[in-house]
Amino acid sequence: MDQYTRQYVPFSSQWKMRIDHPYSLVVRDGAVAWSCGQCPLDAEGRVLTPGDLVAQTKCVARFVQNALDSVELASKSVSKIVAYYVDLGARETQQMNSILRSALGDGVLTIPLAVPRFYYDGMLIEIDAHAAAVADTPVRLERRSAGIVLEGVVGDDIAWISLSVNRDVSDTGSPSLTNRIQSLLESFGVGSRDLLSDHWFVADGVDAAPLEALAREGLLSDRGAVAQVGLPENAGILGELTFVRSGSVRTGFVTLRDNSNGAAIRVRKRGRYFWLSGRAHSGNGLVDQTRAAMSAINAEMVGNGWQFGRVCKVTTHYLGTGSEQELNSNMAVRNGYYKRPGPASTGLLVASFPYAESLITMDVLGTEELS
Repeated sequence: MDQYTRQYVPFSSQWKMRIDHPYSLVVRDGAVAWSCGQCPLDAEGRVLTPGDLVAQTKCVARFVQNALDSVELASKSVSKIVAYYVDLGARETQQMNSILRSALGDGVLTIPLAVPRFYYDGMLIEIDAHAAAVADTPVRLERRSAGIVLEGVVGDDIAWISLSVNRDVSDTGSPSLTNRIQSLLESFGVGSRDLLSDHWFVADGVDAAPLEALAREGLLSDRGAVAQVGLPENAGILGELTFVRSGSVRTGFVTLRDNSNGAAIRVRKRGRYFWLSGRAHSGNGLVDQTRAAMSAINAEMVGNGWQFGRVCKVTTHYLGTGSEQELNSNMAVRNGYYKRPGPASTGLLVASFPYAESLITMDVLGTEELS
């Protein structure tokens, strides 16, 4: 494969959703690949083993392996998985994590996030896989410092890191918390200057003060996009972070501003990668907010000379009832910006956006086309 050759794998090769969409099962761009949310569905879009988290986890783990095989990546290429699941209790969650480790390896960074529900009755899990071609099994690193935990997999081009802050950690305004975060990141060979994308989650009822330190450090792009979900163990705040390590000189830009149509937009470029995140501030319904956020993302894409055909991964978090009709309504707006084969896409419910009146936040990650 050429260094930056694109591969797309259609949904029909494995399973399908009951809603028409212009997205792909997997997108591989050079050495890096992203999956769509892998769901326990059959070839007709029916939920497999409804209500059984263990059986669905085994099924989805096989789907991840099959998806990577289809773009000539072995299971050992998996660097990070984000497991969105419905929390049925500690025993089931432990079994889920054990199955994923057994199927995909102990070296994979696993980020489990408990969500309220899925749009198909009986569905309990959905997994995003992020992978990179490697000569050897990836080495998973872990660093700790007084209630702060960093776990990650560092590759030649990309570093995938989770940053967790325990419930009992507070930010007193001193630089100690920021300094500890900086030191931990340096041990992974990255810093906030290398950050490409960030997704942040909080547990219910936690001290939000550390978010200010994360924002000062340049690791939290938009407090309003922080979503409430169920977090593992004692975690109060958790960040899913992607850093770009390629190139001897780290270059790029960050744009943080409010769009004139009532949307907040965040833009980053690092190396050959770009990332944009958008959400409406408040008011209107889910579809109207989706339209405003996508319009803001589109304006930035056009302004920077980027095309939606270069997007590799789309992630959407939103509030609502979780019905198929609701999913279809906001997907119809988003779908209008893409043509097949399209990016890998994941969209799902969260409990709330506790620091904003937004109903939806979405982001796109892609690569520039090199001449």
